[in-house]
Amino acid sequence: MAGESGNAQKSDVYIVHMAKSGEESPNALEAKQLDVLASVLGSPDAAKDAILYHYKHSMHGFSAKLTADQAKAISELPGVLQVHVSQTYQLHGGGATPTVQEAS
Repeated sequence: MAGESGNAQKSDVYIVHMAKSGEESPNALEAKQLDVLASVLGSPDAAKDAILYHYKHSMHGFSAKLTADQAKAISELPGVLQVHVSQTYQLHGGGATPTVQEAS
């Protein structure tokens, strides 16, 4: 299973975007997301340990710590639209907060 052989691989945070399937309650969406993750990681407990956040409003999906092999396996499951590595962006600005000075 991908979860068992991938334990020595580096884990990253992946965003998993899933298809919306009707008017499911937030609890039903979370349960479905955990089922998808557990199918690759091997158990519900492993899924609960790996999941970081459930997206339920602006998109349907979740973020989780996964290896590249696990992310690939999830991307091939029915109902999964996209899987990608989460990225953090830094704003550049020299570090100081700009201020406005009054003319004298």
